[in-house]
Amino acid sequence: MSRQRPAIAGRILHDRCAVARIRPLRQRPTAAGARTVTAVPGGFTFLELCVCIAIIAILAAILFPVFARAREKARQISCANNLDQIGTALRLYAADNRGHYPPTPNSFEALVPRYLPDRRVVLCPSGTRGFSRIKPPPGQTDYLYRGGLTDEETARTAVAADGSRLRHNGGFNTLFGDGHVKWMSGSTRWGGPGGDAVWKQFDSVRAAKQRSRAQTP
Repeated sequence: MSRQRPAIAGRILHDRCAVARIRPLRQRPTAAGARTVTAVPGGFTFLELCVCIAIIAILAAILFPVFARAREKARQISCANNLDQIGTALRLYAADNRGHYPPTPNSFEALVPRYLPDRRVVLCPSGTRGFSRIKPPPGQTDYLYRGGLTDEETARTAVAADGSRLRHNGGFNTLFGDGHVKWMSGSTRWGGPGGDAVWKQFDSVRAAKQRSRAQTP
């Protein structure tokens, strides 16, 4: 009966190792003639490793675009907040200047620092300009601005907008004459004529900004 115990224990241990995906057991004879059972741990097979890598790659392909859109959505909200602050500063400026906004297109220097204490507000979080975002130089901005307007502009008149039509998830933020900020689609397919009509209002200032960039060394 005592001789059968090692064999029974070996079979039980072998079954447990099989469940845990461990390699088959190896029996070693001892000097006394009894057998001791040792388990040799096993690793992943090449096929299992390939399956794991494929699953991780599929999940990454699904989740990375979602994360990118969520990050850009957060930047879009921050950009809209910047334009809202610019709109408030413009109305304060107009109150001190007989209802007129600053006359210079594509420049908010008339608002800094009295009406716009933080110069970084004129920088879009998704902007691609090369200047420092901690302390931008005077005269630099990521936004288009139509100078020479007044505080009597209607909700259909665009005052300021993103410098790129497809900056935020295929669209751009726009500040209108009544002070509200709205995201407009940059694609005619999704935005219809509304986005095109708003963007055309910045044709002249956009051309002026491109000429200014070309002249900058």
